[in-house]
Amino acid sequence: MTARKHPRSKHRRKGRRSTEATAEPVAKRFGDIVTEGVQRWEAFYRTCGLEMDNGDGEWEDLINHLRAPLPISFRVRKDSRCEPPRCIFEDVTLARNGRWIPPARQFKWCSGYQLGCDPRTAKEAYPELDAWLKQNHGGIGGGARRQEVASMVPVSVLGIEPAHDVLDMCAAPGSKTLQALDVIEQGRGLVVANELSTRRAHILCGRVGESEGFMVINHKAQLIPKKHKFDRVICDVPCSGDGTFRKYPVKWKHWDPSLGRRLHHTQIQIALRAFALLKVGGRMSYSTCSVNPLENEAVVQAILKAVSPHGRLVHVKLPGFRTYPGLNHWQVVEEMEDSPEVFHCEAISQRDSKKEWYRPSMWPSGSFDLSPCLRVYPHLNNTGGFFTAVIEKTGEPWDDQSTAKPAENDRTEGISRRVTVKVRKSLSKLADKRLYNIVRAGKKRSSRQ
Repeated sequence: MTARKHPRSKHRRKGRRSTEATAEPVAKRFGDIVTEGVQRWEAFYRTCGLEMDNGDGEWEDLINHLRAPLPISFRVRKDSRCEPPRCIFEDVTLARNGRWIPPARQFKWCSGYQLGCDPRTAKEAYPELDAWLKQNHGGIGGGARRQEVASMVPVSVLGIEPAHDVLDMCAAPGSKTLQALDVIEQGRGLVVANELSTRRAHILCGRVGESEGFMVINHKAQLIPKKHKFDRVICDVPCSGDGTFRKYPVKWKHWDPSLGRRLHHTQIQIALRAFALLKVGGRMSYSTCSVNPLENEAVVQAILKAVSPHGRLVHVKLPGFRTYPGLNHWQVVEEMEDSPEVFHCEAISQRDSKKEWYRPSMWPSGSFDLSPCLRVYPHLNNTGGFFTAVIEKTGEPWDDQSTAKPAENDRTEGISRRVTVKVRKSLSKLADKRLYNIVRAGKKRSSRQ
């Protein structure tokens, strides 16, 4: 066992890394929380082995962005005729404080736009934008979608086609579901959105609206029936969310580095079920809004090991969008009272029972090249932190008997023929016909296959 404390992470002076962005209302209200949280975050991830190409200077830039609020971003449907106001492509100087707002950026790979300021500042800088978003924002018929740019990556890199059957494993709040539906052609393709929480499923349905090629189901993601196979699977798993702190600064107060370790096994279970639900030749995107290697590369490594040699990582590129390659080496870190401590796999059995969350799969094996994974850090594109990996199924790793019928714990029939009993019970609890009608619409489409 070895332990080390990064000298730069202790007793940092408040405001040392102040930038123009930290004068925003969000940073003012949560300044102390952010300062303390950033210190722990930096110390933890430096010890994990995260390295920047330009060393300390790039770390400085990363921390500056973590302190700043997240800029407003949205996506425009490719088949939509609505165009964003031209004013967002012009630089603006605010009369209130003389702050300069750079022009908006456009990302053609996702039809996305990113402003140079947060939502509060945007209302002052671009008054007409707010009215435009309200007019064009909506469900399946809306032309504009509010969505964080990094969150657009998993669906964009999947290569979804109009006739594909697509599964969203953990769908709520529905941004990625809507992104997939924008590509699917009704009457040919199908999008199945799974959400365990009936309350969140209800919100999802209200956001999406009615569509013939859309279906909602309620399952634990790792127990979705395996009878129906999909061309594409979106596997955006529950995670620690430490890449979303710019959007939700109050999360700094409750950040627990051990959460990523506790979620590791569940994430593997969900990802393996996603792979099992793929057709041979199909692709899945595994993603988190975290930068923790235990939730990212360690999970991808576990998937590849479990399905070898029938799965491979796919190299993807996003023009105009900077990313770092996946890590092939990292440390498993436990935060102690005064500093992070690194535990090596061999020492785990000698630890007391509270260390039972440690698993051999958390350590890098060196058996797979994980560089095709995409790491998104906040300073690269002025976004949140994110991770995405695309895995292609090249063969069936399990025999026909194990995949022909659901596992013993599934207790449900395939979704391709009828709405499951579990979904019906969830619908009766909701007492809302809109959700039931949407499920029926999806069922009609799937029964015609």
